Amino acid sequence: MEMTFNHELWNKLTPREIEIVRAAADGYSIKGTASNLCISNKTVQNHRRKIIWKLSCGNITNAVALMIRGGCI
Repeated sequence: MEMTFNHELWNKLTPREIEIVRAAADGYSIKGTASNLCISNKTVQNHRRKIIWKLSCGNITNAVALMIRGGCI
């Protein structure tokens, strides 16, 4: 199955939120993501919460799957 880039999906997220999704896709925990991006754990949690809300997903794993299927990451 060929995947096409989903601009609508991509445009829902800020550049930082996309970094957070990519980190989750790479297997980083909240703590690992926070350390790599030099932000607090709470900030990562807040970004993840916003991502889940914006993409209407139940959790960050579903958000990662949606972004992968959309060709965004």
